[in-house]
Amino acid sequence: MKKIARIAGYILFGLFVFIFFTYLNFPYDKLKDKIFAQVEQKTGLKLDAAEVKTTWTLGFVFKGVELSHRAMNIPQIHLAHLKVSPSLLSLLFFRPKMKFEVGFTEGSLSGTLHQKGKTQDIGLEFDSLNFTKDLKGAFPVDLQGILQGEFNVAGDFVQMKDLNGNMDIRIQKFGLAQMNVLNMNIPQISLSKMLLRGTLKNDRLVIEKIDIGGDKEDLQANASGDIQLDPRNLNNSKLNLTLKFKLSEKLKKEFSLFLPFIANALNPQGFYSLAITGRLSAPMALPKKS
Repeated sequence: MKKIARIAGYILFGLFVFIFFTYLNFPYDKLKDKIFAQVEQKTGLKLDAAEVKTTWTLGFVFKGVELSHRAMNIPQIHLAHLKVSPSLLSLLFFRPKMKFEVGFTEGSLSGTLHQKGKTQDIGLEFDSLNFTKDLKGAFPVDLQGILQGEFNVAGDFVQMKDLNGNMDIRIQKFGLAQMNVLNMNIPQISLSKMLLRGTLKNDRLVIEKIDIGGDKEDLQANASGDIQLDPRNLNNSKLNLTLKFKLSEKLKKEFSLFLPFIANALNPQGFYSLAITGRLSAPMALPKKS
């Protein structure tokens, strides 16, 4: 028995050494390139990473990640790290499901990616994600705030069509940097919150509810309507929104040249109502009687 135990020990030690050195010398960079190529083929997401490591659960940790999308005109996003873990049970049925976690300077993003034939199902959950530090430049306007909420969407991400989903997003300490809208210089605006709820069906994003600010803040606003998305260039998406807003005395002075043109859109509660149309990159606002 001692001899058998000794032989078994040698075999196990040799197997451990083989696995250990295979783990150390495996060409992970080539595997990374193959994985990223598959992700781009299936979803349209373009990924690159400076370093890749594996976990004992057959997952991967990518560091220095750069992310973009080949069919959407958005700036490249830089991530500290991306951790991906496959569901082994889903691999057995050839319908791979991946869990992932994204590391940011502050806050986190976690989610799932489920492949269903030619379509994908993506679920995202945001937890105290800082716009200013981690997503600066990823949106047409300079947003600030702490993001929380959920976003789920399913469809063909390669062609960006037949997409369906919903979102429930909350931003605390919401803010907009100084910008120019309709040839007016708008000062930096800082507010307590923003709430966004909507549904996505094919190329149409229905805005069920947008609430911004509060009664005692510089701006109180709400909006509803829809946006006809342009999958090839989001900046060309067409707007069809109704915006109602109320300004503090401070902001009324900033908008003093504009407010007389929409005086007929003012209701007794002090809210102005506007119809927002045009493209996302060049919106047009016309007064709308309440």
